Amino acid sequence: MVKTRKERIVWTDKEWDDLAAEVSALRLNRPEASFISLAEKAIGHMPKHRQRVIPSLKLLEPLVELVKVEMKKLKMDAEKLKKLKGKMEEVQVADDILNTISDKEAVERFGTQVLQSLTTDELLGVMTVEQMLSAIPTEDLVGATAKRVFQEATQHPVIKEFITATQQGEKQQVNLTAATVALPKVVCLGMLSNQQQIMRKGLDQVADLRFVEQDRNPNNIPANGDWYVIWTRFSSHAFNDKAKSLARPGRCILHNGGITSLIARLQSQLSSGRRIKSSS
Repeated sequence: MVKTRKERIVWTDKEWDDLAAEVSALRLNRPEASFISLAEKAIGHMPKHRQRVIPSLKLLEPLVELVKVEMKKLKMDAEKLKKLKGKMEEVQVADDILNTISDKEAVERFGTQVLQSLTTDELLGVMTVEQMLSAIPTEDLVGATAKRVFQEATQHPVIKEFITATQQGEKQQVNLTAATVALPKVVCLGMLSNQQQIMRKGLDQVADLRFVEQDRNPNNIPANGDWYVIWTRFSSHAFNDKAKSLARPGRCILHNGGITSLIARLQSQLSSGRRIKSSS
């Protein structure tokens, strides 16, 4: 009987993201559990034909990096929720205060804020014009009048034409400035597809990333890169030598650490324009 070779399963970027989200959720509920046990549990929820056996944590390194990003997002969401809860408690305290003070005290403490938040129609419905004007400081009345005069003046055809011409000139100047600012080209070698995705998320504002797959001919490596990043554990000697020959002095990075630390170094160094020291 001829044994057929089992087809190799390659997860898509979406499957990596879904796994990262589920492992992050499991980690919140079971912080004491090992990472590989949580990953195996999450993998078990995938369709049978998409499940993979994970013999070691090394094969889950891309998932570890994605989970770090996911946990950071969850932490930020938790902080926002905490701030929102604090604001809700402040509202409750304010409501309790209003229920314990007299109408006169309420007017003295919050009268100005109420007048500023109500519309003119709402104010006229509960008080006369004389009462309303007497409650508004003179400087506020002067400011509101000046604003109205300015708004009416800007509707004059001549002034509108001048404002439109000025805005168009400013827009053209902004477009010209944006066109002259080019991001540095960073050529990355030996990175897997999920690692490329993480790099794009972290560096799309500071670098023009160009990725070269491992199976490409070294002679096809772009020669116009401003920086060259070599992921040594996934890159051949031929790739390394070619990249070094193309890079300007101090512009080639040999990296075998984590992708998070690499992104942080590139963000810092590219923003400052300094040369990057290679790490091995």
